[in-house]
Amino acid sequence: MLAGLAALVVLFCILAFSPLGLGIEKKELIHAPIMDVATAITDLRNWQQWNADLRGIDRSALSYSGRTQAPGAWLQAGKSRYTTLSLTAASIGVREEKSNSNRIHAIYLYPESSGESTLVIWNESLGPFAWLKEKLLTSSVQQNLDNLKRHFEDARENYGFDIQFDQVRDTLVVNEVHTVPKTQRQAVLSAMFADIASLVNGQHIGRQDSSLRMAYFQPDGKDSVRVMAAIPVIRLGRPVRGLSFLQMPPSGRILTGYYEGAYAGISKLYDAMNRYIQDKRLKTIALPYERYLTDPISASDSLHMKIELCFPVL
Repeated sequence: MLAGLAALVVLFCILAFSPLGLGIEKKELIHAPIMDVATAITDLRNWQQWNADLRGIDRSALSYSGRTQAPGAWLQAGKSRYTTLSLTAASIGVREEKSNSNRIHAIYLYPESSGESTLVIWNESLGPFAWLKEKLLTSSVQQNLDNLKRHFEDARENYGFDIQFDQVRDTLVVNEVHTVPKTQRQAVLSAMFADIASLVNGQHIGRQDSSLRMAYFQPDGKDSVRVMAAIPVIRLGRPVRGLSFLQMPPSGRILTGYYEGAYAGISKLYDAMNRYIQDKRLKTIALPYERYLTDPISASDSLHMKIELCFPVL
């Protein structure tokens, strides 16, 4: 035991007086295009979004150089200063200076073959004691990579809702469309669902989850709204006046957000998903529709609704 303790003391002494810096390397695959990840790492103004040491600092306490995405750019956070040493479209070298230590961050990005994911390689040059801490205790490099991954892959953390991609599940529906005054939207929607349900039940083409309802709403002028109501079915039936069968390609891609609560609050999910679509450079190819997992008409359910908001996208 004494021999082991003595060896540990000798190791600390060697590290303490060693003039050499030490290095570590970490890797992480992030499901996001390289251009998006590059924006997060090559501009110091974006570092607070994911850097473990900066996330808890009030934005007003940070100061920046005039340009934050260029060699020589700097970020000041209290006694810590980050300076860009080198920069390309897919890499950055940053010196981090603290009162008691310095380290060099070298971050490189490589696109995966699909173009939808990015490999991040983080090389760190640091002093002996910081190296020991990274190896034996908490790794700040791994924390930063984990935060960066969550920043792009955890929609709830960034947008406040669960948002994900799905395949088209409702490939065949019976639908009805009317333009009505906004004040009559709910009453007309209820009547439309009743019409469609009568056809579905009469022709025995309902799915096992026959209570599922869908709708979209499109403003039409100042006081009117275009309403589509739909119910998924298992096969084509006989069209009835005012009702039609609508098919959607099973190979399509749907961006889905989940909402639970009073119906009035779903506007926040619309806003969040529109921001997500803009941030991820997606293109909508049809109007979004609401997929009701609870009764969309019942007054007792109006405060406790469960809704999937679906955006067909490319």
